[in-house]
Amino acid sequence: MRHTCTRLGSPDGVRAVRDEREIAAALAYARRENVPLGARSGGHGISGRSANDAGLAIALSRLASQTVLVL
Repeated sequence: MRHTCTRLGSPDGVRAVRDEREIAAALAYARRENVPLGARSGGHGISGRSANDAGLAIALSRLASQTVLVL
């Protein structure tokens, strides 16, 4: 049986960020190079939402704390 809730992908790069400055640099790179972008936090989800093909995944596990802003 295949589950359609998962999304498989193989990003070209993973950037483990440590602070807001590194997050901003990764976002600027993805925008400038027009590549898909995903954020990976704990890595425990089965949905694969941080996966993308030929893009960039930002790993947030090295951050001391995380705050989510909903705009």
